[in-house]
Amino acid sequence: MMMMPSIKSVVCSKGIKCLDQAIQAREIVENLVTLVRADQRHP
Repeated sequence: MMMMPSIKSVVCSKGIKCLDQAIQAREIVENLVTLVRADQRHP
């Protein structure tokens, strides 16, 4: 029973890291999309 909190905290920290990476990836994609749109606007 003593193992459960540590396993839970490890899973939570990994989940938070994955969330951070997903948020960063989404921001990068949005930046790329805005750049592409800006390029299309100014040929």
